[in-house]
Amino acid sequence: MKNYSFWLVINLVITFSTSALAQNPFEGTWEFVNGTNVFQVILYDDPDYNDNIHLLGDYRLIERINGVETLIYKSDYELTPPHNQFLADAGWQIFGGSYSNQTKFSGQVTDNTIDYHLGIDNRRAIIGNLFLELLLIDITCPSCPQRISWKIEKPRGLYIGTADDYNIPTDIILTKVD
Repeated sequence: MKNYSFWLVINLVITFSTSALAQNPFEGTWEFVNGTNVFQVILYDDPDYNDNIHLLGDYRLIERINGVETLIYKSDYELTPPHNQFLADAGWQIFGGSYSNQTKFSGQVTDNTIDYHLGIDNRRAIIGNLFLELLLIDITCPSCPQRISWKIEKPRGLYIGTADDYNIPTDIILTKVD
């Protein structure tokens, strides 16, 4: 019986280890809900790497009322010429990689939603340092969804005039939904 238990434990450890390596734990869709506003972050594999460490991502803010979603803004939008060259690459706005045994993620995020209400061509952007960290799963609730902390800091340096504030959240807890 001891021999069987030993091999069962070894098998479970190997299975968990290989499944954990198969996907970056930050990959997926994450949400922060504040009333009817839902800030969503979508993180996915960087196709230029095949290491389950590098990720790209986008974000959006939606209003959800009685199951009906209305888009307020999103980071990946289409631009038509002429447009602001700084915002020309409106594809992924999050990029970076996980480290520290895949429990932490650091990278950059571009908040390209400043003045979004003035129209796509009038948006302004600010770059920030992004830090994500997996939060421990509550052992009393093993079926509860995974959560991460999301923190954005302005890069160190000199700013001419007054530096813009971020439009996107800078210090929240996101819950994995997919």
